[in-house]
Order: sequence, then structure tokens, then C-alpha cells
Amino acid sequence: MLTDTLKKNGVSVPEGGLKGACSRFKNPSQCIAAMHIANNLNLSFGDLQSKMTGSTSMHLDKAIQSLTGQEVNAKNEAKKAKKQTNHDLEMAEPQT
Repeated sequence: MLTDTLKKNGVSVPEGGLKGACSRFKNPSQCIAAMHIANNLNLSFGDLQSKMTGSTSMHLDKAIQSLTGQEVNAKNEAKKAKKQTNHDLEMAEPQT
């Protein structure tokens, strides 16, 4: 199960579970990447969610930049989070 995989990787799933946390995102991968960013950079998932899904929605790297300023390389952090997300999705799939 994806929730278990995320928890094993140190990612906090917001209250209400994945379904509630990810409902505003275009797809689950965006949501999981945002969770990784929140965990990796000690940012608020809610703040990232608002930046990525609000009326003036931003791509992940732009949302990171908006919340951290110049102190982190947002493109590298987004790439890292997407890689972590792909790994989580692979691990959570039932093995055949």
C-alpha cells in the first residue's frame, strides 16, 4: 500500500490520508512529490498544496522557489522529489 511505503520512507501523510490530501492535485504523483518536498526541506505540505493547486497554481519547482527563496536549488529538489515519488509508486505496486 502506498501509504505504508511513504511512511517507511519517512514521509508524513497528512491527516485524512492520501485521498483527502491529494484531491486538489491534478494527479497523485504531484501530491506525493509535494509530500517529499515538504519532508526533504521541512516545509509545510499545506503551503505547497496551496501554491500548486490554488487559483494561480504553480509547478513544483516554482512553488519550492516561492516558499524558500534563493536558499535552495528548486529544480534539483523537484527532480529529486519526482525520483522519490517514482520509487514509492514502484514499491507500492503489487509484485507479479
